[in-house]
Amino acid sequence: MKSKIILILVLFFSINSSQGQFLKKITGKKETDSTKVEKNEKKAGGGFFQKVVAKATKAIGNVAGGTIGAVSTIDNLNDVDVVASIGTNIYSKDLGLVVNDFLGDEWINNGDFSMIMLTSKNDFKFHKYAGTIKVNGKEIKHASYGVHTICENPNSGPKKIVFEKNGIIEGSFEVPLPKNNIKLLSVNGQKANANIDITKDVTLELSNFSTQKDALVRVDIVATMIGLRSLYLVAYVKPAAQVVIPFQAFRNIETSNKGFNFKNAYIAIAEQSLVKTTNNSGFFKEPIDALTGSNDGMWVNVTNKGEQFYGYKLESEANGVKVITEKGNAAFSMPINLAKKIAVATMSIQGTTYSQGSKTDRLQNTITETTIQFPQIPDVWQDEVLSEMYKKFTATVSEITNGTILPETTIPTVPSYENVQQFFLEEKNNNEAFLKSYKGLNPIIPLSTASIRLQGENALLNESKSDALLKIKMNIELSEEKGKVFMNPTLLVGLDGASNGGFRSSVGNTKYFSIKLLGLPINVEKVFKKKGEGLTRELYSQIVQIDNFNSALKKALTELKEKETQNKDYEIIWNLQK
Repeated sequence: MKSKIILILVLFFSINSSQGQFLKKITGKKETDSTKVEKNEKKAGGGFFQKVVAKATKAIGNVAGGTIGAVSTIDNLNDVDVVASIGTNIYSKDLGLVVNDFLGDEWINNGDFSMIMLTSKNDFKFHKYAGTIKVNGKEIKHASYGVHTICENPNSGPKKIVFEKNGIIEGSFEVPLPKNNIKLLSVNGQKANANIDITKDVTLELSNFSTQKDALVRVDIVATMIGLRSLYLVAYVKPAAQVVIPFQAFRNIETSNKGFNFKNAYIAIAEQSLVKTTNNSGFFKEPIDALTGSNDGMWVNVTNKGEQFYGYKLESEANGVKVITEKGNAAFSMPINLAKKIAVATMSIQGTTYSQGSKTDRLQNTITETTIQFPQIPDVWQDEVLSEMYKKFTATVSEITNGTILPETTIPTVPSYENVQQFFLEEKNNNEAFLKSYKGLNPIIPLSTASIRLQGENALLNESKSDALLKIKMNIELSEEKGKVFMNPTLLVGLDGASNGGFRSSVGNTKYFSIKLLGLPINVEKVFKKKGEGLTRELYSQIVQIDNFNSALKKALTELKEKETQNKDYEIIWNLQK
Protein backbone atom coordinates (compact mmCIF):
# COMPACT_ATOMS: atom_id res chain seq x y z
CA MET A 1 0.00 0.00 0.00
CA LYS A 2 2.83 2.39 0.88
CA SER A 3 4.44 1.94 -2.54
CA LYS A 4 1.13 2.66 -4.27
CA ILE A 5 0.67 5.88 -2.32
CA ILE A 6 4.18 7.04 -3.19
CA LEU A 7 3.62 6.24 -6.87
CA ILE A 8 0.36 8.17 -6.93
CA LEU A 9 2.02 11.17 -5.30
CA VAL A 10 4.92 11.03 -7.74
CA LEU A 11 2.49 11.02 -10.65
CA PHE A 12 0.52 13.83 -9.05
CA PHE A 13 3.50 16.15 -8.93
CA SER A 14 4.98 15.18 -12.26
CA ILE A 15 1.75 15.33 -14.24
CA ASN A 16 0.48 18.53 -12.65
CA SER A 17 3.75 20.37 -13.12
CA SER A 18 4.19 19.28 -16.72
CA GLN A 19 1.59 21.70 -18.03
CA GLY A 20 2.04 24.59 -15.65
CA GLN A 21 -0.13 23.16 -12.87
CA PHE A 22 1.99 25.13 -10.43
CA LEU A 23 1.08 28.26 -12.34
CA LYS A 24 -2.62 27.43 -12.30
CA LYS A 25 -2.50 26.92 -8.56
CA ILE A 26 -0.79 30.23 -7.83
CA THR A 27 -2.91 32.77 -5.94
CA GLY A 28 -2.10 35.96 -4.08
CA LYS A 29 -3.31 38.75 -1.81
CA LYS A 30 -4.86 41.91 -3.15
CA GLU A 31 -2.89 45.13 -3.14
CA THR A 32 -5.65 46.64 -0.99
CA ASP A 33 -5.31 44.09 1.84
CA SER A 34 -5.00 45.71 5.27
CA THR A 35 -2.71 44.78 8.14
CA LYS A 36 -5.63 43.09 9.87
CA VAL A 37 -6.32 40.89 6.87
CA GLU A 38 -2.60 40.10 6.67
CA LYS A 39 -2.81 38.61 10.16
CA ASN A 40 -5.93 36.65 9.36
CA GLU A 41 -4.25 35.06 6.36
CA LYS A 42 -1.73 33.23 8.52
CA LYS A 43 -4.09 30.49 9.55
CA ALA A 44 -3.87 27.58 7.11
CA GLY A 45 -0.46 25.97 7.03
CA GLY A 46 0.37 22.51 5.72
CA GLY A 47 0.64 19.76 8.31
CA PHE A 48 3.65 17.67 9.22
CA PHE A 49 2.48 14.74 7.05
CA GLN A 50 2.19 17.07 4.05
CA LYS A 51 5.73 18.38 4.51
CA VAL A 52 7.12 14.85 4.76
CA VAL A 53 5.25 13.77 1.63
CA ALA A 54 6.45 16.79 -0.36
CA LYS A 55 10.08 16.23 0.57
CA ALA A 56 9.83 12.49 -0.08
CA THR A 57 8.27 13.08 -3.48
CA LYS A 58 10.97 15.54 -4.43
CA ALA A 59 13.65 13.07 -3.40
CA ILE A 60 11.99 10.28 -5.35
CA GLY A 61 11.83 12.51 -8.41
CA ASN A 62 15.56 13.12 -8.28
CA VAL A 63 16.81 9.71 -7.16
CA ALA A 64 14.30 7.03 -8.10
CA GLY A 65 13.30 8.94 -11.24
CA GLY A 66 16.84 8.68 -12.50
CA THR A 67 17.06 5.02 -11.54
CA ILE A 68 14.00 4.00 -13.56
CA GLY A 69 14.92 6.26 -16.48
CA ALA A 70 12.07 8.74 -15.96
CA VAL A 71 14.52 11.58 -15.32
CA SER A 72 17.83 11.96 -17.12
CA THR A 73 20.37 14.66 -17.96
CA ILE A 74 19.94 15.82 -21.53
CA ASP A 75 22.81 17.21 -23.59
CA ASN A 76 21.01 18.05 -26.81
CA LEU A 77 18.06 20.46 -26.84
CA ASN A 78 16.88 18.90 -30.10
CA ASP A 79 15.67 15.91 -28.08
CA VAL A 80 13.34 17.77 -25.71
CA ASP A 81 10.29 19.94 -25.51
CA VAL A 82 10.92 23.12 -23.56
CA VAL A 83 7.88 24.40 -21.67
CA ALA A 84 8.03 27.83 -20.02
CA SER A 85 5.44 28.97 -17.45
CA ILE A 86 5.47 32.44 -15.87
CA GLY A 87 3.23 33.66 -13.04
CA THR A 88 2.84 37.01 -11.29
CA ASN A 89 1.42 37.86 -7.86
CA ILE A 90 2.01 34.29 -6.71
CA TYR A 91 0.23 32.97 -3.65
CA SER A 92 1.42 33.34 -0.07
CA LYS A 93 3.05 30.49 1.87
CA ASP A 94 0.31 31.05 4.42
CA LEU A 95 -2.06 29.03 2.25
CA GLY A 96 -0.02 25.99 3.23
CA LEU A 97 -0.32 24.22 -0.13
CA VAL A 98 1.55 21.00 -0.71
CA VAL A 99 3.11 22.44 -3.87
CA ASN A 100 4.80 25.10 -1.73
CA ASP A 101 6.27 22.45 0.58
CA PHE A 102 7.41 20.63 -2.54
CA LEU A 103 9.35 23.66 -3.84
CA GLY A 104 10.88 24.54 -0.48
CA ASP A 105 11.99 27.79 1.13
CA GLU A 106 12.83 29.76 -2.01
CA TRP A 107 9.26 30.94 -2.47
CA ILE A 108 8.68 34.71 -2.45
CA ASN A 109 5.15 35.70 -1.45
CA ASN A 110 3.34 37.70 -4.14
CA GLY A 111 6.45 37.64 -6.35
CA ASP A 112 7.11 36.42 -9.90
CA PHE A 113 7.46 32.70 -10.55
CA SER A 114 9.23 31.09 -13.52
CA MET A 115 9.16 27.39 -14.33
CA ILE A 116 11.07 25.72 -17.14
CA MET A 117 10.26 22.08 -17.79
CA LEU A 118 12.10 19.70 -20.11
CA THR A 119 10.18 16.67 -21.39
CA SER A 120 10.73 14.09 -24.10
CA LYS A 121 9.09 14.80 -27.43
CA ASN A 122 7.43 11.42 -27.75
CA ASP A 123 7.60 9.77 -24.36
CA PHE A 124 6.51 10.55 -20.81
CA LYS A 125 10.06 11.24 -19.56
CA PHE A 126 11.65 14.27 -17.95
CA HIS A 127 15.10 15.82 -18.16
CA LYS A 128 17.67 18.01 -16.47
CA TYR A 129 19.77 20.26 -18.67
CA ALA A 130 23.48 19.35 -18.86
CA GLY A 131 24.38 23.02 -18.71
CA THR A 132 22.92 26.00 -16.85
CA ILE A 133 19.48 27.58 -17.26
CA LYS A 134 19.23 31.21 -16.22
CA VAL A 135 16.27 33.54 -15.79
CA ASN A 136 17.19 37.22 -15.95
CA GLY A 137 20.80 36.28 -15.27
CA LYS A 138 20.06 34.08 -12.24
CA GLU A 139 20.65 30.34 -12.35
CA ILE A 140 17.54 28.29 -11.70
CA LYS A 141 17.62 24.95 -9.95
CA HIS A 142 16.21 21.60 -10.95
CA ALA A 143 13.45 20.90 -8.40
CA SER A 144 12.38 17.43 -9.53
CA TYR A 145 11.03 15.55 -12.56
CA GLY A 146 12.40 17.96 -15.15
CA VAL A 147 11.02 21.03 -13.37
CA HIS A 148 13.41 23.99 -13.02
CA THR A 149 12.04 26.89 -10.93
CA ILE A 150 12.91 30.30 -9.57
CA CYS A 151 11.05 33.00 -7.64
CA GLU A 152 11.82 36.71 -8.02
CA ASN A 153 10.61 39.87 -6.39
CA PRO A 154 7.34 41.33 -7.70
CA ASN A 155 7.44 43.27 -10.97
CA SER A 156 10.81 41.89 -12.05
CA GLY A 157 9.95 42.45 -15.70
CA PRO A 158 9.94 40.13 -18.74
CA LYS A 159 11.77 36.86 -18.28
CA LYS A 160 14.85 36.23 -20.39
CA ILE A 161 15.58 32.51 -20.43
CA VAL A 162 19.13 31.48 -21.35
CA PHE A 163 20.52 27.96 -21.87
CA GLU A 164 24.28 27.97 -21.41
CA LYS A 165 26.77 25.08 -21.52
CA ASN A 166 30.55 25.16 -21.19
CA GLY A 167 30.51 28.95 -21.35
CA ILE A 168 28.57 28.98 -24.64
CA ILE A 169 24.98 30.21 -24.92
CA GLU A 170 23.12 27.49 -26.84
CA GLY A 171 19.85 29.37 -27.04
CA SER A 172 17.68 32.01 -25.42
CA PHE A 173 14.21 33.57 -25.55
CA GLU A 174 12.04 36.02 -23.62
CA VAL A 175 8.58 35.57 -22.13
CA PRO A 176 6.51 38.73 -21.66
CA LEU A 177 4.61 39.20 -18.41
CA PRO A 178 0.79 39.26 -18.43
CA LYS A 179 -0.71 42.57 -19.48
CA ASN A 180 -3.27 42.39 -16.67
CA ASN A 181 -2.99 41.29 -13.04
CA ILE A 182 -6.47 40.05 -12.26
CA LYS A 183 -8.04 41.01 -8.91
CA LEU A 184 -10.71 39.43 -6.72
CA LEU A 185 -12.49 42.34 -5.02
CA SER A 186 -15.21 40.51 -3.11
CA VAL A 187 -16.94 37.18 -2.54
CA ASN A 188 -20.71 37.42 -2.02
CA GLY A 189 -20.19 41.15 -1.53
CA GLN A 190 -17.70 40.64 1.31
CA LYS A 191 -14.16 41.97 0.91
CA ALA A 192 -12.49 39.60 3.40
CA ASN A 193 -13.17 36.28 5.16
CA ALA A 194 -16.47 35.76 3.38
CA ASN A 195 -18.93 33.13 4.57
CA ILE A 196 -20.03 30.90 1.71
CA ASP A 197 -22.53 28.07 1.49
CA ILE A 198 -21.38 26.09 -1.55
CA THR A 199 -24.77 24.44 -1.88
CA LYS A 200 -25.82 27.88 -3.11
CA ASP A 201 -24.51 30.16 -5.87
CA VAL A 202 -21.43 32.25 -5.05
CA THR A 203 -20.86 35.70 -6.57
CA LEU A 204 -17.35 36.96 -7.34
CA GLU A 205 -16.50 40.59 -8.07
CA LEU A 206 -13.48 40.90 -10.40
CA SER A 207 -11.36 43.68 -11.84
CA ASN A 208 -8.37 44.11 -14.15
CA PHE A 209 -9.27 41.05 -16.20
CA SER A 210 -8.62 40.38 -19.88
CA THR A 211 -11.21 41.41 -22.44
CA GLN A 212 -9.91 39.10 -25.17
CA LYS A 213 -12.52 36.92 -26.83
CA ASP A 214 -10.95 33.63 -25.74
CA ALA A 215 -10.17 34.71 -22.16
CA LEU A 216 -11.27 32.49 -19.27
CA VAL A 217 -10.91 32.86 -15.52
CA ARG A 218 -10.05 29.72 -13.61
CA VAL A 219 -11.76 29.47 -10.21
CA ASP A 220 -10.30 27.10 -7.60
CA ILE A 221 -10.98 26.33 -3.97
CA VAL A 222 -8.42 25.18 -1.42
CA ALA A 223 -9.38 21.91 0.26
CA THR A 224 -7.60 19.31 2.37
CA MET A 225 -7.53 15.63 1.40
CA ILE A 226 -5.80 12.99 3.57
CA GLY A 227 -3.80 15.76 5.19
CA LEU A 228 -2.68 17.40 1.93
CA ARG A 229 -3.80 20.92 1.03
CA SER A 230 -4.23 21.79 -2.61
CA LEU A 231 -6.34 23.83 -5.00
CA TYR A 232 -9.16 22.10 -6.86
CA LEU A 233 -10.75 23.41 -10.03
CA VAL A 234 -14.32 24.60 -9.52
CA ALA A 235 -14.97 26.01 -13.00
CA TYR A 236 -13.73 28.11 -15.88
CA VAL A 237 -15.84 31.23 -16.48
CA LYS A 238 -15.91 34.09 -18.93
CA PRO A 239 -14.42 37.17 -17.22
CA ALA A 240 -16.76 39.97 -16.17
CA ALA A 241 -17.04 42.56 -13.42
CA GLN A 242 -19.35 40.16 -11.62
CA VAL A 243 -19.54 36.43 -12.19
CA VAL A 244 -21.88 33.97 -10.52
CA ILE A 245 -20.49 30.52 -9.79
CA PRO A 246 -23.47 28.14 -9.67
CA PHE A 247 -23.62 25.72 -6.77
CA GLN A 248 -23.52 22.88 -9.29
CA ALA A 249 -19.89 23.76 -10.04
CA PHE A 250 -18.89 23.28 -6.39
CA ARG A 251 -20.30 19.74 -6.40
CA ASN A 252 -18.44 18.92 -9.64
CA ILE A 253 -14.93 19.79 -8.46
CA GLU A 254 -12.10 18.41 -10.61
CA THR A 255 -11.20 15.29 -8.63
CA SER A 256 -12.22 11.67 -8.29
CA ASN A 257 -11.12 11.57 -4.64
CA LYS A 258 -13.53 11.62 -1.73
CA GLY A 259 -13.31 13.12 1.74
CA PHE A 260 -12.81 16.88 1.31
CA ASN A 261 -12.14 19.09 4.30
CA PHE A 262 -12.86 22.76 3.64
CA LYS A 263 -11.37 24.09 6.87
CA ASN A 264 -9.38 27.29 6.19
CA ALA A 265 -10.67 27.40 2.64
CA TYR A 266 -9.58 29.90 0.04
CA ILE A 267 -11.16 30.99 -3.24
CA ALA A 268 -8.47 31.43 -5.86
CA ILE A 269 -8.72 32.96 -9.31
CA ALA A 270 -6.22 32.81 -12.16
CA GLU A 271 -6.14 34.17 -15.67
CA GLN A 272 -3.76 32.58 -18.16
CA SER A 273 -2.62 33.11 -21.70
CA LEU A 274 -0.75 31.02 -24.23
CA VAL A 275 1.83 33.32 -25.81
CA LYS A 276 4.77 33.07 -28.17
CA THR A 277 8.26 33.79 -26.92
CA THR A 278 10.15 36.80 -28.29
CA ASN A 279 13.79 37.67 -29.06
CA ASN A 280 14.64 34.07 -29.84
CA SER A 281 18.26 33.21 -30.52
CA GLY A 282 20.56 30.24 -31.03
CA PHE A 283 18.73 26.91 -30.79
CA PHE A 284 15.39 28.71 -30.44
CA LYS A 285 15.22 29.95 -34.01
CA GLU A 286 11.44 30.07 -33.96
CA PRO A 287 9.12 31.25 -31.14
CA ILE A 288 7.87 28.54 -28.81
CA ASP A 289 4.67 28.37 -26.75
CA ALA A 290 4.77 29.70 -23.19
CA LEU A 291 2.16 30.02 -20.45
CA THR A 292 1.74 33.27 -18.55
CA GLY A 293 -0.73 34.12 -15.84
CA SER A 294 -1.74 36.35 -12.96
CA ASN A 295 -3.52 35.34 -9.80
CA ASP A 296 -5.45 36.51 -6.78
CA GLY A 297 -7.69 35.13 -4.05
CA MET A 298 -9.46 35.46 -0.72
CA TRP A 299 -9.91 33.43 2.47
CA VAL A 300 -13.46 32.12 2.92
CA ASN A 301 -15.39 30.20 5.55
CA VAL A 302 -17.35 27.29 4.07
CA THR A 303 -20.48 26.99 6.19
CA ASN A 304 -22.08 24.15 4.22
CA LYS A 305 -20.29 21.91 1.72
CA GLY A 306 -23.04 19.58 0.55
CA GLU A 307 -22.29 16.37 -1.37
CA GLN A 308 -19.88 15.91 -4.26
CA PHE A 309 -20.91 14.36 -7.59
CA TYR A 310 -18.32 12.09 -9.20
CA GLY A 311 -20.05 11.11 -12.44
CA TYR A 312 -21.57 7.82 -13.54
CA LYS A 313 -20.45 4.23 -13.65
CA LEU A 314 -23.21 2.14 -15.15
CA GLU A 315 -23.23 -1.62 -15.65
CA SER A 316 -25.59 -3.46 -17.95
CA GLU A 317 -25.88 -6.57 -20.11
CA ALA A 318 -27.45 -7.30 -23.49
CA ASN A 319 -27.31 -10.58 -25.42
CA GLY A 320 -24.59 -11.88 -23.14
CA VAL A 321 -22.39 -8.78 -23.63
CA LYS A 322 -21.42 -7.17 -20.32
CA VAL A 323 -21.06 -3.40 -20.43
CA ILE A 324 -19.33 -0.86 -18.18
CA THR A 325 -20.15 2.76 -19.02
CA GLU A 326 -18.25 5.61 -17.37
CA LYS A 327 -18.68 9.37 -17.50
CA GLY A 328 -16.86 11.72 -15.15
CA ASN A 329 -18.43 14.73 -13.51
CA ALA A 330 -18.68 18.04 -15.37
CA ALA A 331 -15.04 18.94 -14.68
CA PHE A 332 -13.95 15.95 -16.75
CA SER A 333 -16.86 15.50 -19.16
CA MET A 334 -19.01 17.58 -21.47
CA PRO A 335 -22.75 17.09 -22.00
CA ILE A 336 -23.43 14.73 -24.89
CA ASN A 337 -25.49 17.34 -26.72
CA LEU A 338 -22.31 19.36 -27.36
CA ALA A 339 -21.04 16.57 -29.63
CA LYS A 340 -22.73 17.98 -32.70
CA LYS A 341 -19.94 17.20 -35.18
CA ILE A 342 -18.19 13.88 -34.56
CA ALA A 343 -14.94 12.92 -36.29
CA VAL A 344 -13.86 9.28 -36.20
CA ALA A 345 -10.27 9.23 -34.93
CA THR A 346 -9.72 5.49 -34.42
CA MET A 347 -11.35 2.38 -35.86
CA SER A 348 -9.18 -0.67 -35.34
CA ILE A 349 -9.12 -4.34 -34.47
CA GLN A 350 -6.23 -6.12 -32.85
CA GLY A 351 -5.51 -9.28 -30.93
CA THR A 352 -3.27 -12.19 -30.13
CA THR A 353 -3.21 -15.56 -31.89
CA TYR A 354 -0.41 -17.11 -29.86
CA SER A 355 -0.32 -18.12 -26.21
CA GLN A 356 2.31 -19.92 -24.18
CA GLY A 357 2.11 -21.10 -20.59
CA SER A 358 2.55 -24.03 -18.27
CA LYS A 359 0.39 -26.53 -16.37
CA THR A 360 1.35 -28.05 -13.03
CA ASP A 361 0.14 -31.51 -12.02
CA ARG A 362 0.76 -31.68 -8.29
CA LEU A 363 -0.27 -35.36 -8.06
CA GLN A 364 2.25 -36.42 -10.71
CA ASN A 365 4.68 -33.67 -9.72
CA THR A 366 5.10 -32.62 -13.35
CA ILE A 367 5.07 -29.35 -15.26
CA THR A 368 3.85 -29.34 -18.86
CA GLU A 369 4.58 -26.45 -21.21
CA THR A 370 1.57 -25.49 -23.31
CA THR A 371 1.51 -23.55 -26.56
CA ILE A 372 -1.56 -22.43 -28.50
CA GLN A 373 -1.14 -21.21 -32.07
CA PHE A 374 -4.26 -19.86 -33.76
CA PRO A 375 -4.21 -19.66 -37.57
CA GLN A 376 -3.34 -16.34 -39.17
CA ILE A 377 -6.52 -14.41 -39.97
CA PRO A 378 -6.69 -13.28 -43.63
CA ASP A 379 -6.43 -9.53 -44.22
CA VAL A 380 -9.55 -9.53 -46.38
CA TRP A 381 -11.61 -10.84 -43.46
CA GLN A 382 -10.22 -8.14 -41.23
CA ASP A 383 -11.12 -5.47 -43.76
CA GLU A 384 -14.66 -6.82 -44.00
CA VAL A 385 -15.05 -6.73 -40.22
CA LEU A 386 -13.67 -3.19 -39.96
CA SER A 387 -16.05 -1.98 -42.65
CA GLU A 388 -19.00 -3.49 -40.80
CA MET A 389 -17.78 -2.05 -37.48
CA TYR A 390 -17.52 1.41 -38.98
CA LYS A 391 -20.95 1.29 -40.60
CA LYS A 392 -22.90 -0.03 -37.61
CA PHE A 393 -21.12 1.55 -34.65
CA THR A 394 -20.98 5.06 -36.10
CA ALA A 395 -24.67 4.84 -36.99
CA THR A 396 -25.51 3.92 -33.40
CA VAL A 397 -23.42 6.74 -31.92
CA SER A 398 -24.96 9.24 -34.32
CA GLU A 399 -28.49 8.04 -33.58
CA ILE A 400 -28.23 8.26 -29.79
CA THR A 401 -26.16 11.46 -29.55
CA ASN A 402 -27.94 13.23 -32.43
CA GLY A 403 -24.49 14.15 -33.70
CA THR A 404 -23.35 14.18 -37.31
CA ILE A 405 -20.53 11.80 -38.27
CA LEU A 406 -17.99 13.64 -40.43
CA PRO A 407 -16.46 11.90 -43.48
CA GLU A 408 -14.06 9.06 -42.67
CA THR A 409 -11.21 10.96 -44.31
CA THR A 410 -11.54 13.94 -41.95
CA ILE A 411 -8.95 13.06 -39.29
CA PRO A 412 -6.28 11.34 -41.42
CA THR A 413 -6.01 14.44 -43.63
CA VAL A 414 -5.51 17.13 -40.96
CA PRO A 415 -1.93 18.35 -40.31
CA SER A 416 -1.76 17.31 -36.64
CA TYR A 417 -2.61 13.69 -37.36
CA GLU A 418 1.04 13.05 -38.14
CA ASN A 419 1.97 14.21 -34.62
CA VAL A 420 -0.12 11.60 -32.86
CA GLN A 421 1.07 8.93 -35.29
CA GLN A 422 4.63 9.05 -33.95
CA PHE A 423 3.51 6.45 -31.46
CA PHE A 424 1.74 4.13 -33.87
CA LEU A 425 3.30 0.77 -34.72
CA GLU A 426 2.80 -0.27 -38.32
CA GLU A 427 -0.21 -2.44 -39.02
CA LYS A 428 0.69 -6.06 -38.69
CA ASN A 429 -0.82 -9.48 -39.20
CA ASN A 430 1.51 -12.35 -38.40
CA ASN A 431 1.55 -15.71 -36.66
CA GLU A 432 1.33 -14.23 -33.17
CA ALA A 433 -0.75 -11.07 -33.37
CA PHE A 434 -2.70 -8.82 -35.67
CA LEU A 435 -3.50 -5.12 -35.84
CA LYS A 436 -5.59 -3.62 -38.61
CA SER A 437 -7.23 -0.21 -38.99
CA TYR A 438 -10.05 1.09 -41.13
CA LYS A 439 -8.81 3.44 -43.86
CA GLY A 440 -5.92 4.87 -41.85
CA LEU A 441 -7.90 5.44 -38.64
CA ASN A 442 -5.07 4.13 -36.47
CA PRO A 443 -4.95 4.08 -32.67
CA ILE A 444 -3.70 7.41 -31.35
CA ILE A 445 -2.08 8.54 -28.12
CA PRO A 446 -4.17 11.33 -26.53
CA LEU A 447 -1.82 12.40 -23.72
CA SER A 448 1.92 12.18 -23.32
CA THR A 449 4.34 15.06 -23.58
CA ALA A 450 3.70 18.78 -23.33
CA SER A 451 3.71 19.23 -27.10
CA ILE A 452 1.21 16.41 -27.62
CA ARG A 453 -1.11 17.99 -25.08
CA LEU A 454 -1.09 21.17 -27.14
CA GLN A 455 -0.82 19.57 -30.58
CA GLY A 456 -2.57 16.22 -30.08
CA GLU A 457 -6.31 15.66 -29.76
CA ASN A 458 -7.07 19.34 -29.14
CA ALA A 459 -5.36 20.21 -32.42
CA LEU A 460 -7.24 17.39 -34.21
CA LEU A 461 -10.52 18.87 -32.96
CA ASN A 462 -9.61 22.39 -34.03
CA GLU A 463 -8.29 21.46 -37.46
CA SER A 464 -11.19 19.14 -38.25
CA LYS A 465 -13.72 21.68 -36.93
CA SER A 466 -15.31 18.90 -34.89
CA ASP A 467 -16.70 18.77 -31.36
CA ALA A 468 -15.77 15.20 -30.55
CA LEU A 469 -13.38 12.42 -31.52
CA LEU A 470 -14.85 8.92 -31.71
CA LYS A 471 -12.40 6.14 -30.89
CA ILE A 472 -13.42 2.52 -31.35
CA LYS A 473 -11.09 -0.40 -30.84
CA MET A 474 -11.78 -4.13 -30.68
CA ASN A 475 -9.35 -6.42 -28.86
CA ILE A 476 -9.39 -10.21 -29.25
CA GLU A 477 -7.36 -12.37 -26.90
CA LEU A 478 -6.60 -16.08 -27.23
CA SER A 479 -6.86 -18.05 -24.00
CA GLU A 480 -7.06 -21.58 -22.63
CA GLU A 481 -9.22 -22.62 -19.69
CA LYS A 482 -9.64 -26.17 -18.36
CA GLY A 483 -8.40 -27.65 -21.58
CA LYS A 484 -10.70 -25.53 -23.77
CA VAL A 485 -9.51 -22.79 -26.12
CA PHE A 486 -11.37 -19.49 -26.44
CA MET A 487 -11.27 -16.26 -28.37
CA ASN A 488 -12.32 -13.39 -26.07
CA PRO A 489 -13.47 -10.14 -27.75
CA THR A 490 -13.60 -6.76 -25.99
CA LEU A 491 -14.90 -3.56 -27.57
CA LEU A 492 -13.71 -0.15 -26.35
CA VAL A 493 -15.73 2.90 -27.37
CA GLY A 494 -14.79 6.42 -26.32
CA LEU A 495 -15.90 9.91 -27.30
CA ASP A 496 -13.30 12.56 -26.46
CA GLY A 497 -13.81 16.31 -26.26
CA ALA A 498 -11.59 19.35 -25.88
CA SER A 499 -9.65 19.85 -22.65
CA ASN A 500 -11.57 21.73 -19.97
CA GLY A 501 -10.06 25.20 -20.17
CA GLY A 502 -8.13 24.37 -23.34
CA PHE A 503 -4.35 24.83 -23.01
CA ARG A 504 -4.86 25.65 -19.32
CA SER A 505 -5.73 22.05 -18.49
CA SER A 506 -3.24 19.56 -17.07
CA VAL A 507 -5.53 16.52 -17.04
CA GLY A 508 -5.88 16.02 -20.79
CA ASN A 509 -8.94 15.84 -22.97
CA THR A 510 -12.44 15.55 -21.59
CA LYS A 511 -14.49 12.45 -22.33
CA TYR A 512 -18.16 12.49 -23.18
CA PHE A 513 -18.11 8.81 -22.20
CA SER A 514 -15.96 5.67 -22.11
CA ILE A 515 -17.59 2.29 -22.67
CA LYS A 516 -16.09 -1.16 -22.27
CA LEU A 517 -18.04 -4.09 -23.70
CA LEU A 518 -17.02 -7.66 -22.85
CA GLY A 519 -18.21 -10.07 -25.51
CA LEU A 520 -19.03 -13.73 -25.14
CA PRO A 521 -15.95 -16.01 -25.13
CA ILE A 522 -16.11 -18.17 -28.26
CA ASN A 523 -14.93 -21.78 -28.11
CA VAL A 524 -12.53 -22.37 -31.03
CA GLU A 525 -11.39 -25.93 -30.26
CA LYS A 526 -12.58 -27.17 -33.64
CA VAL A 527 -10.00 -24.96 -35.33
CA PHE A 528 -7.24 -26.99 -33.73
CA LYS A 529 -8.93 -30.35 -34.25
CA LYS A 530 -8.97 -29.62 -37.99
CA LYS A 531 -5.43 -28.22 -37.91
CA GLY A 532 -6.53 -24.73 -38.80
CA GLU A 533 -9.06 -25.63 -41.47
CA GLY A 534 -11.86 -25.00 -39.01
CA LEU A 535 -11.27 -21.24 -39.17
CA THR A 536 -13.95 -19.88 -41.50
CA ARG A 537 -15.49 -16.51 -42.23
CA GLU A 538 -18.55 -17.63 -40.32
CA LEU A 539 -16.55 -18.53 -37.22
CA TYR A 540 -14.60 -15.26 -37.33
CA SER A 541 -17.89 -13.39 -37.64
CA GLN A 542 -19.09 -15.28 -34.58
CA ILE A 543 -15.93 -14.29 -32.69
CA VAL A 544 -16.25 -10.56 -33.38
CA GLN A 545 -20.06 -10.68 -32.75
CA ILE A 546 -20.63 -7.17 -34.12
CA ASP A 547 -24.43 -7.25 -33.92
CA ASN A 548 -24.35 -8.26 -30.25
CA PHE A 549 -21.86 -5.51 -29.50
CA ASN A 550 -23.91 -2.95 -31.41
CA SER A 551 -27.11 -3.88 -29.57
CA ALA A 552 -25.33 -3.59 -26.19
CA LEU A 553 -23.72 -0.27 -27.21
CA LYS A 554 -27.09 1.20 -28.16
CA LYS A 555 -28.61 0.14 -24.84
CA ALA A 556 -25.70 1.58 -22.84
CA LEU A 557 -25.71 4.93 -24.66
CA THR A 558 -29.47 5.25 -24.30
CA GLU A 559 -29.25 4.64 -20.55
CA LEU A 560 -26.43 7.16 -20.18
CA LYS A 561 -28.29 9.83 -22.14
CA GLU A 562 -31.38 9.35 -19.98
CA LYS A 563 -29.27 9.81 -16.85
CA GLU A 564 -27.68 12.95 -18.27
CA THR A 565 -31.04 14.37 -19.29
CA GLN A 566 -32.13 14.20 -15.66
CA ASN A 567 -28.90 15.85 -14.49
CA LYS A 568 -28.56 19.47 -15.64
CA ASP A 569 -25.13 20.01 -14.04
CA TYR A 570 -23.18 19.35 -17.23
CA GLU A 571 -24.98 21.99 -19.29
CA ILE A 572 -25.03 24.58 -16.50
CA ILE A 573 -21.29 24.30 -15.87
CA TRP A 574 -20.17 24.22 -19.50
CA ASN A 575 -22.37 27.21 -20.34
CA LEU A 576 -20.13 29.27 -18.05
CA GLN A 577 -17.48 29.30 -20.77
CA LYS A 578 -19.76 30.75 -23.44
